[in-house]
Amino acid sequence: ISKIKPGSGPGPNNPETVINTFTTADAIEMDFYGLKSTTVGEYYYKIVNSTSGEIIRSSKNEEPLSFNGQDRGNGTALDNVAPGQYDLNIYFKDELVYSTQITVTE
Repeated sequence: ISKIKPGSGPGPNNPETVINTFTTADAIEMDFYGLKSTTVGEYYYKIVNSTSGEIIRSSKNEEPLSFNGQDRGNGTALDNVAPGQYDLNIYFKDELVYSTQITVTE
């Protein structure tokens, strides 16, 4: 999980910074490295308000994502996320496989 500027992928002009604190002007980059060739199937993420449990953003119905046995990554901008504490949950084949708490500030 890292921070990049929204609107373009990671690269020399948009370096990834591994961190759990973001601003509303940042984007979260989720990179998956070292995947086995047998790692195939749909995955999705949810950003959940840690206090209320409200799902703030989910890629499940908005942006179909899948693993095809190779490393991959995706990102999401935080411009419509209010400052606060959130759980970033990642699911593979509808099973929670990773969870971390993130902080979003203005």
